[in-house]
Amino acid sequence: MKKLKKFFYSALTVSILFNLNIPANSTEREVKVYSGRHYNTDRNVFKRFADETGIKVRLIEAAGISLIERLKREGENSQADVILLVDAARITNAAKANLLQPINSESLNNDVPKDLRDPSN
Repeated sequence: MKKLKKFFYSALTVSILFNLNIPANSTEREVKVYSGRHYNTDRNVFKRFADETGIKVRLIEAAGISLIERLKREGENSQADVILLVDAARITNAAKANLLQPINSESLNNDVPKDLRDPSN
């Protein structure tokens, strides 16, 4: 469980570094997480992240297939910074639909075992 929490925390941190949504007329920072997971442990990680960084986590929850369809509809205008899906099949479907983007992060490389990472990033 600790590794999973560390992974979420790392993913959120990296997402912030590469895709921070700051409205022009606001000083508030936030990351938008599309999640097909519905676990209180995830919410605790998001709360800890927000408390430690001052960055608000906006959680959008739905079934995995609904999130994939939403990303397809939103296209280049998607507000999602991170998408969390519950199984490999949905992640594979999202990748095949070109809905994911590569991320280069020393933190993620250190925290996520190589055999759990996509070889094409």
